[in-house]
Amino acid sequence: MALILYTLTLEKIHDIALLKLMGAKNSMILGLVLQESFFLGAIAYGIAYFLGDLVFPFFPRRVIVTNDMLIWLALAVVALCIAGSSLGIWKAIRVEPNEVLA
Repeated sequence: MALILYTLTLEKIHDIALLKLMGAKNSMILGLVLQESFFLGAIAYGIAYFLGDLVFPFFPRRVIVTNDMLIWLALAVVALCIAGSSLGIWKAIRVEPNEVLA
């Protein structure tokens, strides 16, 4: 996930520099990268949940997934999204506004 978010951030360096040139604060840039990260995490969580519902009946042993497990999994996804986006955030914060002119 970190590699994907870093690559997506690198593709948007010009746009981020333009936002900074227009006066966007670092907190807004941070929010944009985190929002993208949480969106990807939510998609992955949803796919895993529905795929698990489809596949678990075919397991040779019964698989019981409780609500506590789903909550812990959601918290793990949030933590991984934050950790995975840290490299992209670091790169986005360090972009200079004058890079848009290059």
